[in-house]
Amino acid sequence: NTNAFWAGSDVIGVAYGNNTFVSVGEDGEISTSSDGTSWDNRSSGTTKTFRGVAYGNNTFVTVGNTGKIFTSDNGTTWTAQTSGVTVRLNGVTFSTDKFVAVGNTGTILTSPNGTTWTAQTSGATQNLQGVTYGNNTYIATSDAGAILTSPDGTTWTAQTSGTTQALRGVTYGNNTFVVVGEEIVKTSPDGTTWTAQTSGVTAAAVNDLEGVTYGNN
Repeated sequence: NTNAFWAGSDVIGVAYGNNTFVSVGEDGEISTSSDGTSWDNRSSGTTKTFRGVAYGNNTFVTVGNTGKIFTSDNGTTWTAQTSGVTVRLNGVTFSTDKFVAVGNTGTILTSPNGTTWTAQTSGATQNLQGVTYGNNTYIATSDAGAILTSPDGTTWTAQTSGTTQALRGVTYGNNTFVVVGEEIVKTSPDGTTWTAQTSGVTAAAVNDLEGVTYGNN
């Protein structure tokens, strides 16, 4: 079926690669598009909710509930992989040589190809929500205001964020990291020193900022 996303299910993550947009969400739903306008539903083979998707090394990787990880080289045909965990995975990113996935109870997994995954020690107990890579640094955010940084995806260091509010989305662009969450936006040039910005969002309007990205200035 071709539509502007599937009916009745939330879209939670989207990525672009191999001339294809891939969106993922509730109930194991996956859709693809070549132009961002017309979307085709794809079969993932699971009803577990997907919460993040990334593209790298000629591979799409999507992660979600109960530790589910699926991969695809074209966005159409998907293969289940073994994550080694059963906690909810909330985000995934790709750097120059590896995928990094983050999830509940401080879970961090790394993989060179999306197929073989290794658990790393984060030192955190919070639920990790988002992850990105930039300026030779990985950054992970948590639902308790924690921010973790790593030069390699293996060794992680807790940074002072200045908040205990949930931080969810994170991205890098224009020499700046940006994290967003509960009525909050923070920026950093290096992932270590963070400055609060005025988002203009209040609880009366909408409680959470869920995601952020950068492109075309």
